[in-house]
Amino acid sequence: MSTPPVVLTIGGSDSSGCYGIHADLRALASRGVHGASALTVITAQNTTGLHAAATVPLDLVEAQINAVLDDLTVVAVKTGMLGRVEVIEMLARLAAQGRLPHLVVDPVLVDRHGRALFGTDVSDAYRELLIPHATLTCPNVAEAALLAGMDPQRMHDPTEFIRHVGHSTIVTAGRSKGVDAIDLYWDGAELVEFRAKRVATTNNAGSGDAFTAHLAASLGGGRSVRQSIEEAKAHVHAALVSAADWALGQGPGPLDHLGWSR
Repeated sequence: MSTPPVVLTIGGSDSSGCYGIHADLRALASRGVHGASALTVITAQNTTGLHAAATVPLDLVEAQINAVLDDLTVVAVKTGMLGRVEVIEMLARLAAQGRLPHLVVDPVLVDRHGRALFGTDVSDAYRELLIPHATLTCPNVAEAALLAGMDPQRMHDPTEFIRHVGHSTIVTAGRSKGVDAIDLYWDGAELVEFRAKRVATTNNAGSGDAFTAHLAASLGGGRSVRQSIEEAKAHVHAALVSAADWALGQGPGPLDHLGWSR
C-alpha cells in the first residue's frame, strides 16, 4: 500500500466513542486516510448525555496542531467542537497563513436537541474570522440560524443563513423531518439539493462529525466540492444503515463507520 494521505481533525473527545474526534478518526480510517488530531475539549459522556467537560489550554491546542503540521503532510483539515473565541481566533490566524488546507468547518454551536451551547461571541467569531477561510462550512439548521444571528425556531428556510453570511461554499445539513434527508449547497450562484433516503434508526450519534470528516477526506483527495458532498453523503448513509439495529447503550448509538455489519 502506498503512503496514506493525512487529514487533521481539531475538536473534542467523547469517552463513549460516538462523537467528535473518535467518530472522525473512524470515518477517516474507512477511507484509507491517516487521521491526526488536536483535542480542544475532553468530555465525560455516554449515549445518555454529557456529564462533565474540561477545556484544553489554548497553548496546548496550538502546540498539538503545530506538532502535526510541522511533521506530516496534511492534505485537509476539519474542525469540530471549538467552543472558545480564542481557539477560533488562533485557527483563523493559521488559516490566513495558509497552514490549514481544504478547511472544513463544522461549527458545533448546539446540542443534539438544538439548544445553544455558547454565547453569541462564539458564533460571531466563527462567522467573522474562521468561515471566510473555509472551503466548506457545514452547520445544521439550528447552527445556521445562530450564525445568521436569528432565532433557530423562526428560521425555516436555510437560504436565509446563506444570505446573511454571504459565503459561497456552504452545506446546510438536513435536520428537517421527512422521507429524505436533504443537504443544501450554495456555490455563490446556484442552490443545489443533495438527497438520500432517511434511515429509520436512533443510532445517528456522530453523523455530522462523520459527514465533515468524509468531506475533508474527499477534498484532500482532489475531488470537487460537489463530488465531495456526494461521497460524504453516500458514506454516512451506508454507515447509518449498517448500524441501524445496534444496541450499544441506552441512548443514540454510533454509526458503523468501518462496515462491521456489512
